[in-house]
Amino acid sequence: MQLKGGIMKDEVVFNSINAGNSKTFDVEVKEVYDGKHYKGKFEIKYSNVKDTINIKLEEAKLKGDVSEGSLDNFARFLIEGLATLKVLSVNKPDWAANIDTLPTQLVVDVYTNYVEQVQFFRNGGHQKDTTNSSVAGSETPVTNG
Repeated sequence: MQLKGGIMKDEVVFNSINAGNSKTFDVEVKEVYDGKHYKGKFEIKYSNVKDTINIKLEEAKLKGDVSEGSLDNFARFLIEGLATLKVLSVNKPDWAANIDTLPTQLVVDVYTNYVEQVQFFRNGGHQKDTTNSSVAGSETPVTNG
């Protein structure tokens, strides 16, 4: 599959939630970005209050003196993703030791998969209905009155 910028994506294998008391999520990567092969597994924990604070502190470090308003949505997303992976990664491949230097699309893929798994977990293991919940997919009929 061809991605933006000529990046070739060979194969992606994302594992679902690593159930149990550890509340971690496994993201397995087997991909080619910019002609380089990446293979390994990220174990990313479910955040708590302290983790959330540390993520926000890491985001501030990554932004530096740049004002929030001068960043576009993608830059904010990357900062959030990098900060989250830095704080919440329990185990990661050796090649990801300095996650700041990885190809952008690789970081985006790992972070996006983590977010999707967290949302799936929060929904009790069910896909969230993205249709208008007041009409379609509602368990109780909608009535006026």
